[in-house]
Amino acid sequence: MTSRLAEDLTTEQLRKIAMHLRPALTITAVRPLAGGLFNAVYLLTTTDGPLVLRIGPVHRDLLLPYERHLMQAEMVVDDLLGRRQILATDFSKTVVGRDLMLQRYLPGQPLSALMEKGPLPDALQNQLGQAVARIHQVTAPTQQFGRVALMAADLGERFATWGAFLTHEILTTASRLVACGLLTGDQAAMLGDLFRREEEALNEVAEPHLVHADLWLGNVLVSEDGTRIVSAIDFDRAIWGDPEFDFSPTWAFGADPAFARGYGDVPAHPRRRALYQMVTCALDAYVWQVEYGDEAQAQVNREKLLNLLDAFA
Repeated sequence: MTSRLAEDLTTEQLRKIAMHLRPALTITAVRPLAGGLFNAVYLLTTTDGPLVLRIGPVHRDLLLPYERHLMQAEMVVDDLLGRRQILATDFSKTVVGRDLMLQRYLPGQPLSALMEKGPLPDALQNQLGQAVARIHQVTAPTQQFGRVALMAADLGERFATWGAFLTHEILTTASRLVACGLLTGDQAAMLGDLFRREEEALNEVAEPHLVHADLWLGNVLVSEDGTRIVSAIDFDRAIWGDPEFDFSPTWAFGADPAFARGYGDVPAHPRRRALYQMVTCALDAYVWQVEYGDEAQAQVNREKLLNLLDAFA
């Protein structure tokens, strides 16, 4: 799978970046980590132990507004969860013209690799539920909703209500879908009208909680022996909002009874969840079409979005 964003660097460039971020570092080996379509990611073998170097995307003009500040969101969540995984960052873009982050390596395998071998055992589902619950228990330091990335970058993207944030999110994304030919102007207007009508129901979510907002199988690490959830990773798209947003995509967790026992009461509000699915489909349609150059996947998400819109008509 290709990407218009994740561009590899030479070994010499990587050494230069690593030394810039941590001058005393001695690197003995460099290996690219597979799977990233947004950042270029490398495993460094060093005298300080294994470290991960993340280099932000090229073609920043293609990015959604919050995607220009994703590493800032990672820093916020790293601190909130007390993980202390991030060692150094540089957002000046003076070294290679891209954002940079150096962090500790978490050993393990993605949950997606484990699930290829069969269903998860109940014990692991239960641990997963507990892990997601710990994320959702974190509440915003201020009673404001929005993308953690934009709030961390202090760009004024803070909303007093959950409904106002989601209406802004769908309008911003829909305008880009019109620009790239995935939606008509009338379809974008219908989306905006729908979310404005639903704001009162959305505003029943009164307290902003930490939402991962990209909680798919590849963003959960499991121990190499497959018996233990190590951590959720890649919080760069995080939102202050409704925890149910993490359960809205079709690939999301929550339906398994063992997961629910670990999590507690999994929220289930069908109308709100359908609106969340629309936000996710709109974002995915744009990302697949413009950022990753995969028109087939973009069309899949476009059709899901329009089917959900029709269901509200």
